[in-house]
Amino acid sequence: MVIIAVAATISLIYFQFKNIFIFLLLAGGFSGIYFALRLLSSLMSIDQLLKDHPFQTKTLVSLALAVTIITSVILIILGLTSSLAFAIFVSAIVILYGIARLILNILLHHFGKNELTLKLQYLEKNKSEH
Repeated sequence: MVIIAVAATISLIYFQFKNIFIFLLLAGGFSGIYFALRLLSSLMSIDQLLKDHPFQTKTLVSLALAVTIITSVILIILGLTSSLAFAIFVSAIVILYGIARLILNILLHHFGKNELTLKLQYLEKNKSEH
């Protein structure tokens, strides 16, 4: 993970001076992937809160990997074809993440819980299964 982060940072620094268009695509792409993973996390927290059972770690890692790959492929295709479609897709991910966070906060307030409670429940459940 650290190697990927370092490589991403180096590529951003390099393209910032060489080709601003590629720099903007990379920055937007990294932002899109980040918010897609945050959206996944929020949706899984909502599911855990409603069903009162956390996901297994293997499921979480598999879903995160799948979301990363799918988002990356879509962003690459959109980046090569249309800058406007690329920007709309990244913006849509951010908007969906904001809506999911709002729903999660409303549900947490309704059930009288907080995010730390969900994370502790997740850790306890996964600890007991190993």
